[in-house]
Amino acid sequence: MDRLARRLVFAQAIDVATFCAFYLLIAQSAHTERNPLIAALFALGGFALVGLAKMGVVSVVAYRTTMFHTPSKKLIIAISTATASGIAGAGFNLASLVDSL
Repeated sequence: MDRLARRLVFAQAIDVATFCAFYLLIAQSAHTERNPLIAALFALGGFALVGLAKMGVVSVVAYRTTMFHTPSKKLIIAISTATASGIAGAGFNLASLVDSL
């Protein structure tokens, strides 16, 4: 796995870990989730399914990026955006966790 893919997996894993920690430590209802995709996954299998689905998608993307010897600029921008999204998501999850405690 190259550096770009490792950063993506790490950022999204931190996002999933803080999301799961929030729902484990704070007794929140699934009805408070505003993202309709996450709410649907939550309704189907709880927060564990959300984490598994997210890490599954990230693993597929990371694997696919290693197949290219030199990724295109569009792919680099897309993966960098997903990495930034994971970092921002982890920050918001952590802020929600700290605010609730």
